[in-house]
Amino acid sequence: MNELPSQVDPLTLDRLVDGELSPAEYREVLTTLEGSQDGWRQCAHAFLEAQALGHTLPLVMEPARRSPQAESAPVTPDKKKPSHPFRGMEQLSALAACVAVAFGLGWYVSTLGDNTGGGSVTTPIMITDNKPSNPPIAVPPHEVKKPGFVYVNQWDGQNTTGIPIPVDPNRTYDPQKPWDESWGMNPQDLQKYRDQGHPVETFNRLIPVSLDNGEQAVVPMQEVILHNKPELPFN
Repeated sequence: MNELPSQVDPLTLDRLVDGELSPAEYREVLTTLEGSQDGWRQCAHAFLEAQALGHTLPLVMEPARRSPQAESAPVTPDKKKPSHPFRGMEQLSALAACVAVAFGLGWYVSTLGDNTGGGSVTTPIMITDNKPSNPPIAVPPHEVKKPGFVYVNQWDGQNTTGIPIPVDPNRTYDPQKPWDESWGMNPQDLQKYRDQGHPVETFNRLIPVSLDNGEQAVVPMQEVILHNKPELPFN
């Protein structure tokens, strides 16, 4: 008895997953899968691969829908920014380019609650116009199995791209904590552009972002403005 081919063309499987097959091709592929030794396993892998790409590359597939609406927090001028290299600076245009760089983990505004000894549940700080609302609204404690992600837009002077920022539920936002000076761009990168004659400004920001579960997170960011070289008169 002759067996049908044990392998299915990967390109055909990709077209099957993407819904690009004609009815005749669709029936032919199903027949091949039924008669092959591992056809359905190949098909399942193709679907899982497409699903994984959809989860890991949402900024490429759905940039507009996945980008959150984030409001700017107060700006704190800061001229000295240590540590953290940013290779994207190499691609900045010289004409007053503005870059918002998200770094570190985002902070949850609310805690996970206190489950010891009948303690009270800490309520979230709802941010509106950069001020906590008064009074806060009590919410039940929630469980977070793993850090979620928010997407913050970055503009390099020409294009806007999204940056996935992990939000750790175990890191709560403390408004009394001073700004961590270890965050930000590498001062050597900034000095390189100053040496080339580009005036550079840096600003620290805290960006509040609303999450799908109703909570809010705060993402620390640094804004870097690279100005064009000033025109010097000829001697």
